[in-house]
Amino acid sequence: EDIKGSAKERFRTRVIREVQDIRRSVDYLETRPDIDHARLAYFGFSAGSVRAPMVLATEPRFRAAVLAVGGLEQAQPPPEADAFQFAPRARTPVLMLNGRYDLVFDLETSQRPLLRLLGASPADKKLVLLEAGHAMVGFPAATRESLGWLDRYLGPVPPSR
Repeated sequence: EDIKGSAKERFRTRVIREVQDIRRSVDYLETRPDIDHARLAYFGFSAGSVRAPMVLATEPRFRAAVLAVGGLEQAQPPPEADAFQFAPRARTPVLMLNGRYDLVFDLETSQRPLLRLLGASPADKKLVLLEAGHAMVGFPAATRESLGWLDRYLGPVPPSR
């Protein structure tokens, strides 16, 4: 569907729709008897991490979140689509996995400010820096940290038979 309006209006509409789609996905998961509804986690990579404050502030069914290579955008989005406005209301425990040398989300001006702004208690938010840039795929440390975080907040996955 073609979105009408100025660039800011189109951006705002797109972000609102993305967040609505995630919430509808959680609605669908709640209809599935094979899904443990009490153990849902949000995973966002890059743009998915940027949208996380909007999602986590408006969707209380996520019990934990892992954000990979994200941070605050340096652009000036409209308030309805600005992570800065939503982050303090996002109280879900959050693990941020970032590259120390990320050229998209700078450590001091983007990554750490997002972590500080997030509304979770200090004990429930953590930044793990890897010796990487923006596309840190396949890092065993990221997998270990993510699984440990999810075990902490969702409980360990029982072994399959």
